[in-house]
This record gives sequence, C-alpha cells and structure tokens, in this order.
Amino acid sequence: MMELTAKTFHGLEEVLAEEIKSLGGTDIQVNRRVVTFNGDKKTLYRCNYESRLAINFLMPIARFKARKEDELYEQVKSIEWDKFMHSRNSMVIQSTVRSDHFTHSHYAALKTKDAICDYFRDKHGDRPNISKDRADIMIDLNIRDDKVIISLNSTGQPLFKRGYRKVTGPAPINEILAAGLVKLAGWDMKSPFMDPMCGSGTIAIEAAAIAARIPVGELRRFYSVFKWPSFDQKIWDEVRNEAEANILERIPRITASDSSLQLIKKARLNLEAFEERIKVNFQAFNINELIEAEPGTTVIFNPPYGERMNKMDGIKDYAALGDVMKEKFKGCSVWIITSDRDAIKHIGLKTTSRTNLKNGPLDCTFRQFDIF
Repeated sequence: MMELTAKTFHGLEEVLAEEIKSLGGTDIQVNRRVVTFNGDKKTLYRCNYESRLAINFLMPIARFKARKEDELYEQVKSIEWDKFMHSRNSMVIQSTVRSDHFTHSHYAALKTKDAICDYFRDKHGDRPNISKDRADIMIDLNIRDDKVIISLNSTGQPLFKRGYRKVTGPAPINEILAAGLVKLAGWDMKSPFMDPMCGSGTIAIEAAAIAARIPVGELRRFYSVFKWPSFDQKIWDEVRNEAEANILERIPRITASDSSLQLIKKARLNLEAFEERIKVNFQAFNINELIEAEPGTTVIFNPPYGERMNKMDGIKDYAALGDVMKEKFKGCSVWIITSDRDAIKHIGLKTTSRTNLKNGPLDCTFRQFDIF
C-alpha cells in the first residue's frame, strides 16, 4: 500500500473523496484542495485513468525539515533516486513554497534539481535532462515553514486535459470543475439533464461521459507513472480493460443550448472525439425560445459573469433569469454557478443549497433552486 495525495479545486474535496473511495482508496482524509488516501498500484492506476475530479495524484517519497538551501540540497540528495527514476529520464520540478526560510520558490526548485542531478552524476556518471514541457518524471516540491515534502507526480499533465476539447468559446469552464458541478448537483444519471447556456459544451459533455462511464483517460496517451521503474504494464492493462468493459451504450437524454450558433458548432466539434458513443442534443436557441423542461430534469446554468450578463439574448439580469426559470423549469432542480454573489440575490427564488467554489481566479457560488 502507498500513501497518496490527490489535488483538486476548492469546493470539490468531498465529492473527490467519494470518488476515490469508489476507485478503491482507503483511509481517506479531506483537507483544503487535497485528499489523502492509501492505495496499491491498481488503485493508483485506476484513479489516474478514471478520476474526473482530481487534478493529479502524488506519491510522497520523503519528508524532512530544512531551513536553509544547503539543508534542502543535502536532504534531497540523500534520497535513493534510483528507486523512482533513471538517469536517462527527463524531469521537471514543480514547487509550492510558503516559508520564511525559503522566500523564492524557483530557487528552492533549482536546489532540488541540482541535488537530484548530482546524485546521478556521482553514482552513475550521468544526469537527467530538464524538460519543462514534456518531462518523463514530474517531481513535486512542497515547503511549508520548515517542513518539506518531496512527491512524485504520477499523472504528468493535469487531468483536466481530457483530449476531447479542440475548440472553446470565451472564458471556458475547466473540465474538472464542470464534472464537479454535475456531481455536486446530485444528478441521478437516470432523469434528463440540461445546460441552457452551454457555450462550447463542456458541462454537457462531462455529464454525458459520466453517465456513459467513459473513463477520463480513454483519449490520453501518456502518464508520468509509465516512466517509473516500478510501473506494471499488466496491472495498467487490467485497469483499462475493466473500465472499458463498464461503458454503457445508453444514457439519459442530455440537451444543451446557446444563443450563439458559432458556440454550438464548437460544442458539436468537441463531442466528435467520442465518435458518437455518447449523445448530446446541441441546439442554437435563445433561452426564451426553450420549451418547458420535463419535470425531474437536472439543469445547470453557467451564465456569463459580471457585465457580460446583460449581453445575453433575452436576459438582462438575474431577475429576468429567475422569471425564465419559473416559466420553463417547473418541477426541476436548477443550479447556477456565478461569481455575482450580490446580483444573484435578485433572482426571486429561494436557494435550496449552496457551495463555494473557485472558477479560475474567481470566487463563485453554486446554488440550487427547486422550482415548483
């Protein structure tokens, strides 16, 4: 069993913990933007291949204290790096530093890099190359005060890089956050799902992939764990084959619309990556042109925030949006994510539940409204 750490976005920690449990993780602990857990190789591989809510998965390999650059260097150099990489691998150091002892994260990363390279040079007469964009091995350096954690990033490029999104519109929502909204909304994956302001289609496509159980890693070709000396191809193939065997051919009706025909074309293009295995009905509609939704439908709105709100066709503010919701979505569970915390108070509907989230740099609220 290994100690593992999953990183995610603020507000998604609890639903990520539930997901990790379903993928085989044990001893799960929830913290701010991270979830720690225990798992074997198969659990780690399954998490990387199937997790929709994690950014990446780290395996801590060393913990120690350091207050000076020389102490950091010596401690890092003392790690048995042969267990975790080869001298022929390329590598990159990703650092997070919150410390009065180390005031510059780049310099701490540089000392860590030097220590690893010197370890291999002294022992093997060779050293790894540095590659910022396409590194084989990604090493995570975390320093808080004098406490240092060195971890291997098993994922590599973050898991929101799913591989299906070829084109986007303005301010596209992150794929992990989109999947998180679907999970937080509690959609049962049996009743219909709707996104009436879909942009380039990310929320609707994530919902469809969740319902069809299509693994996140299906379109991905590389994970950093492939380059670990301990990587087991047989176990990876088992994980992949088991996930593929669970894919469903039929999913509930998913509809998505936007007033921009250009954005709808982009959404349809993004969906093509799944080769018609999942269906989303993308249509170019002004929101006032929508027919009434079937009772029981789960609806998620991601409207433009701030001043862009009044640029939507047929909607000038949240009061107008509330009127549309009361008319079009009776008997539905309607959710809205927005950074306009004051403006949304004028929607004229009672909030059933709310969650604080981050959409990029924006502090957002995700609110539920049950329309009767």
